[in-house]
Amino acid sequence: TFDENLPLSSVYTYQVTAVDVEAMESEPSNALILPVGNLPPSTLSAQSGLDGTIELHWTGPYGSSAGNESYAQDFEGLDWPTELATYDQDGDGITWAIYYPSQDVGHNSPQAAGVIYNSSGNDDWLVTPALGASGSSSIGFWASPQDPAYSEESFNVLVSTTGGSPSDFTDAAVLSHEFPAGVGPDAYEEFNVDLSAYAGETIWVAIQCTSLDMFVLKVDDIAIDGLTSVPGGTLALRTGLRTASLPYATRGDYERALINGFVYSAGSRNAMVDTREFVGGYSIYRSLTASVPVAAENLLASVDTLTFNYTDFPVLNGTTYYYVVTADYQTEQSVSPEASATPMNHPPMMPMALMGAGDEFLNVTLDWDDNMDYDLGFYRVYREDVLVGDNVIGSDFAETVDSSGVYAYYVTAVDTQGMESGPSDAVRIPVGTLPPTHLTAEGGMDGQVALTWHEPGMSGPEPVACADEVIMGLPFNYTGTNAGMGDDFTVSGSQGEDMAFSIYIFEGEIINVTTCGAGTDYDTKLEIFNVDCATSTGFYNDDGGQCTANGSFLTSSLNGVSLPEGTYLIVVDGFGGQTGNFELTVSEATVARDLIVSRDEIRSMELTKMATLGMATENVEMTFPPRINPTTNNSLRSFEGFVVYRDGVAVSDTLPTDQLSYVDGYIPNGVEYCYTVSAVYTTASATSEEACATPVNHAPTTPSGLVGEAGADHLVTLDWDDVMDYDLASYHVYRNDALIATVTTSSYTESPAVSNTYSYYVKAFDTGNLESERSSILTLVVGEAPPLNLRANGDYDTYIELNWNAPGSGGVETEFRYDDGVVTGQLGFNGPGPNVVMGSSWPINATLNRVTWYLTSEGGPHTTIYIYIMGLDAFGVPDVDQILFTSDAITNTDDSWNELELPEPIDAPNGFFVGVNTPSQFTALAMDDGVGEPYVHVPGTQWGNADISAGNSWLDIGPAGFPQNFFMRAFGMDNSALTVNYRVGDHRATKEQYLELQYSELAQPVETINQPTVHTSNSTTTREIASFNIYRDGDLVGNVTEDMEFDDAVAENIDYLYTVTAVYDNSVESIPSNEVIARANMAPGMPTGFMATVMGHNVALEWTDPSVNADDSDCNDLVGIKVYRDGTFLADVPELEWSFMDLGVNDGPHVYTLKAYDEVPNLSDPAAANVWVGPAPTVFTFDNGVFPDGWTQTNPAEVPWFVGTADDATSAFWGPADNGTLIAYINDDAPGSGFDGNNALVTMPFDLSLSSGPVNLVFDTYFD
Repeated sequence: TFDENLPLSSVYTYQVTAVDVEAMESEPSNALILPVGNLPPSTLSAQSGLDGTIELHWTGPYGSSAGNESYAQDFEGLDWPTELATYDQDGDGITWAIYYPSQDVGHNSPQAAGVIYNSSGNDDWLVTPALGASGSSSIGFWASPQDPAYSEESFNVLVSTTGGSPSDFTDAAVLSHEFPAGVGPDAYEEFNVDLSAYAGETIWVAIQCTSLDMFVLKVDDIAIDGLTSVPGGTLALRTGLRTASLPYATRGDYERALINGFVYSAGSRNAMVDTREFVGGYSIYRSLTASVPVAAENLLASVDTLTFNYTDFPVLNGTTYYYVVTADYQTEQSVSPEASATPMNHPPMMPMALMGAGDEFLNVTLDWDDNMDYDLGFYRVYREDVLVGDNVIGSDFAETVDSSGVYAYYVTAVDTQGMESGPSDAVRIPVGTLPPTHLTAEGGMDGQVALTWHEPGMSGPEPVACADEVIMGLPFNYTGTNAGMGDDFTVSGSQGEDMAFSIYIFEGEIINVTTCGAGTDYDTKLEIFNVDCATSTGFYNDDGGQCTANGSFLTSSLNGVSLPEGTYLIVVDGFGGQTGNFELTVSEATVARDLIVSRDEIRSMELTKMATLGMATENVEMTFPPRINPTTNNSLRSFEGFVVYRDGVAVSDTLPTDQLSYVDGYIPNGVEYCYTVSAVYTTASATSEEACATPVNHAPTTPSGLVGEAGADHLVTLDWDDVMDYDLASYHVYRNDALIATVTTSSYTESPAVSNTYSYYVKAFDTGNLESERSSILTLVVGEAPPLNLRANGDYDTYIELNWNAPGSGGVETEFRYDDGVVTGQLGFNGPGPNVVMGSSWPINATLNRVTWYLTSEGGPHTTIYIYIMGLDAFGVPDVDQILFTSDAITNTDDSWNELELPEPIDAPNGFFVGVNTPSQFTALAMDDGVGEPYVHVPGTQWGNADISAGNSWLDIGPAGFPQNFFMRAFGMDNSALTVNYRVGDHRATKEQYLELQYSELAQPVETINQPTVHTSNSTTTREIASFNIYRDGDLVGNVTEDMEFDDAVAENIDYLYTVTAVYDNSVESIPSNEVIARANMAPGMPTGFMATVMGHNVALEWTDPSVNADDSDCNDLVGIKVYRDGTFLADVPELEWSFMDLGVNDGPHVYTLKAYDEVPNLSDPAAANVWVGPAPTVFTFDNGVFPDGWTQTNPAEVPWFVGTADDATSAFWGPADNGTLIAYINDDAPGSGFDGNNALVTMPFDLSLSSGPVNLVFDTYFD
């Protein structure tokens, strides 16, 4: 043992060595650090260089600073720790005490805190003193029950921010625990609670014993870390002699002692007690000389134990001050080391929120926010960088200038020591009687001239001397470099060489600006300057986030820039003066954002970035341009409005001050007019420069709302909506495309002499001799009109089919379409050749008048295109052998609808296909999304052919992966729908065909506008039709009530002329319909007995010519047989030859087809044969309804395979096979677990020339 008395309070380190009798000394023991006495604050610092201010900072005793204090208690002292409060809330007179029975009970130590049981339940509280919490605060402790027979002790840990009484702990417990049965007395368990949620607050922590009729709950080694302050600083672990407050190890021992009447009292012990006091606060003392006396006259302030800093303000700049801080204990003050500092003067804060206004009398007034600097002396006012106001007291200023103009003002602040601030944001103020600026006159309109101008004093589109490039329109993209461009602009922060782009921002325009692009290879900066080339708008950015175009974080972006109308400069610079290549993109935006960055924010961001990059941050010079606040409202106080003059004569009243446009009309076209606009003031006016324009005549508006009626005595009445054009002269009325009348009102009547079906439309006609587009077409049945559109089909050997439209019934034009009008993408073939055709088909007997289409600009422009119209074969597939129409070269406009009026109506009795050809260009035929009634994609309606010169190699684009609709439409009469046996499997894309297609999706779907007007027409009649008379070669051969007839009294291969008349209910017969000529000739039947024999790389074909037609009538006009391989035409073989040799055929599978044709020529249905040239595979089919010999199943009893049709395979079938085709299938709904051989179908062995010998092929299932 050792003891000593020390003269000073401090923290001491002790070590002990052992010395033997021969004076040899051992190595020192472990070091023991002991705080002794009431310690002072361990550090004190004073910051120099601040303006009129000195900042003090210190740390608590023992070297702890805010956030690093701690509290610890191990309960090894003689007495209960005075800083820990206890509360007996259950009222039994017993609460927490230091517990020491006859053996050690602490956590690795003799003593612990404990609380004895209450048979009705404990409610005993142990509460810490007030503690300062930080973001790293936590509490830890160890706890255990004493008696294993009564071990189910329980407790809560609670936190309060309002006080240390139990009633203050209103929040839920942060920890609750109950020990299990049968543990103790040494079953200590560690508990930890995070207190960081209370950072910045003063807290109290409580441990509440809630045990019910147990024995003793023990708590030991409490440690609370990460505190900003505790009373008395850090409390060392207490040491001293142990007490004997409760010398019983079990509840049984304790209760026996009570029964025998023993009374416990503590023995009289001498103890070593820690007598250090708690810190009650800190006091700050100041002196103008060193060795600061701790005296009342030097006391600045006293603060609490949670405070470790103090601001001394105001102090005299240039004077040195000396400080000490004392830790204030109950009996003494402990003094810190001394610190000194000298404050320095700094320029005052620049004035903020400068506003101003001017009037017509040359008066200017300015106003700004008060500068709150403690040493402010006065303000200075500058106009156009010239001092015009000095020693200005107060935050306002007024002056009268010498002449009208737009003046830029800014203000500085000057302190009492003569230091001047930086300039405020500048304002531009129009003063005097200024004229409107940038007057423009737009000609080219019909009888009108549109004028626009800027308000007086506003700049507009104009060349800027300091700009390197001019942005003429958006979007704008530029690739260049700032290297070698010179340092022309004072860009905020660090900067160097720059490049400037002038841009005119229109009213309400919002822009995005970025250097994010593949062409940017250095650390860029962006700032937007005003047109004066010197002042900034405040829009600034250095690093705009990660740029996906080049993977860099160092490109710059300003998104959502909103500025008043005017000219500005976008300046591209480099961080730290860097130079390099950049790609600048400027585009329109929709949402404005607040992007103004303060100078202090820029300075902070620059220094942080420099430090991150390892650059020196000491003595860094940064420059900042003066700013003009672009949103300042500089109103002209006595400005009254505008007056517009044409050729020196006023043509308007005084317009409001916020009206900056005017339309002058209606005036004669073809004459140049010159305009000025005057700004009107109270006592004077100022006139703009002159602008001239010439109005030009345009075609009048198309009449709408055409209606009419055909009444008795052939009287026709027409009516339509008025056209409101100012220069309307009259209306032109057309009947059957011939001009029949000119009228000045919107109605017309006539009585045609001849009964017929007539089509009427109207056009407007103006005073400039221009005619509008035609109105909608109105079809009227006048009198006893004849039938329409007589058609004759002679594709039969024994009869001719006749069809017609009743008068008026065919007058309504039908629109044939699949698309929904919203473009989502475009499709074409890769590497397109000259004969690519893409389009849509309709299985409808129709008569076509016109077609429309829509190509996008992808792969374009498509300036020249061709339109194809083809018939359909019996399966509904486009047929290159039925080309009905091929257009000449047509001029196309991308990204809009185009229209072709057919030279004459085209009959398509077998249905029709309309396609577009863009020779050797990616077609880019627009597509919709193919969903939503009634525009759901239908297989067999959208087609592509990579080369129509090679035949009918058609690809159905839906099964090829693009179930969408082309933007291809047709217009005409729908005569009747057709029934076709389309087989989608016949046109399913191969992998090679799929790869030929190229689809691209639009970033934003486009709803097409300016779609062609559907020329619908109405029809009326006042007569009912009783029947129709059919005439052949002028002779009446039939009378029917339907609009069709079969004439079977005809001979084959003889031309007949037909007409039809309508017989009305008044027994009057109409004039004849149109004439048609037809001959009866049925298509031949298909060849029979077709065989294909492979002979090396040659294939021999044999067949028998058909002897009957498709309707089983005798075939007397057969010409020959057309031979195809894989859809490609090979040869015409005359009749009676019956064979053909195809030479030099490539290896692989091939399909040969034959079509018989007659003299028309009519083509038969195809006969087909499949062959394999070269090594052929073994092919197994299930045509007999059973599996081939030698095939087995691995688990037929549980999950068998079947042979059946696609309809049978209700849950397993997938693929293009028709429902009637026999297939093998399995309904396996067991969970799939990979290819494991379960439920498999196994073939007989095959010799595949493998080293392993013959193998079996296994068809296994994987998915459910």
